[in-house]
Amino acid sequence: MLSMASCNPNSQKWKVGGKNVNSSTFELHGGQSAIYGGNLKNFHFKAQITHSEGTKASFWVHSEKNLTKGYSILIGNPSDDRRRSGSLSSIRNRYKSSASSFDFEIKVEGKQVQVLIDSMKVVDYLEPANPYRLPVNAAQLFSSGLIGFRVESGTLNVTDANISILADDLPNYPAEKEPFNEQNDKVIRLQQQNFPVIDYHVHASRRELNWEEWHEKSLADGVEYTFAFNSGIGHQFQSNEQVANFFANNPRLPFFYAMQGEGREWVEIFSKESREMFDLIFADHLTFHDHKGRRIRLWVESEPIIDIPEQEYMDMIIDRTIKMLNEEPIDIWVNATRLAIPMMENYDTLWTDERIAKVVKALKDNNIALEINARDKVPSAKIIKAAKAAGVKFALGTNNNNVQQLDRLEYPIRMVEECGLTIDDMWFPKEK
Repeated sequence: MLSMASCNPNSQKWKVGGKNVNSSTFELHGGQSAIYGGNLKNFHFKAQITHSEGTKASFWVHSEKNLTKGYSILIGNPSDDRRRSGSLSSIRNRYKSSASSFDFEIKVEGKQVQVLIDSMKVVDYLEPANPYRLPVNAAQLFSSGLIGFRVESGTLNVTDANISILADDLPNYPAEKEPFNEQNDKVIRLQQQNFPVIDYHVHASRRELNWEEWHEKSLADGVEYTFAFNSGIGHQFQSNEQVANFFANNPRLPFFYAMQGEGREWVEIFSKESREMFDLIFADHLTFHDHKGRRIRLWVESEPIIDIPEQEYMDMIIDRTIKMLNEEPIDIWVNATRLAIPMMENYDTLWTDERIAKVVKALKDNNIALEINARDKVPSAKIIKAAKAAGVKFALGTNNNNVQQLDRLEYPIRMVEECGLTIDDMWFPKEK
């Protein structure tokens, strides 16, 4: 419900460089700020935003005249920061780029902030009673105060800025929603360090993209999803036409899209044009023809026929894996180092230093990232450390069958901590 203080955007409350701007439309350049006067608590803000290439800017909530406290929402695509427009800075960082011109909307109600880009919700954060903050971010809290834009570099055009002030006594949280206890939450700890919390391996549905449920879970968990589409014989996409039809008939959601190449035939099925419709491409080594020409899938317990000594079978897996890494145009090796089910109990023995060195070299030579997989808890810390030492990049992923298997990347985050991975060790998709 709007209070009696609903604002006229042309009421001369915007100030740029200390001067009133009698307009809801203005332009800012590097080093400039625009402040909207008044002690705001709950409000809705809308504007059309356009920025130049490489712009680094932010919109501040519950701040003061210097725009150094409260929450900031990032705008732009700077080269020195992987985070992108719509990020609730160091709380809910986003890495999927938006267009350089978009409708921008911020809703603050109680202890909840929502960020929308082109009417699509990209942040929905509930501040708990005892939020986790690093000392550098101690002022990232709801209170009340000024709102405003700050531009560090580039040009920012704000058009039709409109503010609606809401009643001060709104409830802290929406009905039936509760915030996470951040004191024991490892996701917010990584977010506070601006470490990318991206699950690059999420299967929303094997048949249809039931995105609303997954969208809401992504927002609540603070994990950015990549929707992966199985592509190959007998899978979700089996032709270039199916890929083209999907992208022509479905709106782009605020997530990354991945093609998961299935089997070894996928490279021949899909053209370069089809592959480039996705933000990234990955594949695993789990489907191949064995020493007797049988097409097997390692994850299906009944399919691998280990009728030669286990060490010889392992050498065959390594050979097939190296061939895949050397010949297939992929960005990430997923389900990496997983073996046939009967072999997993000997995982550490079978993954010798020599075999580890071979796959690490192939990853580095081909600029392919290594997935740290939540579902199967692979690779081991030993393999991750060897890959890190060689300069291989990493990606976090789950490979879920259902929403229940998305455990907020518990094993990958444990490996990030145990192996000392930093943002410089992580892989990011190329800008589209």
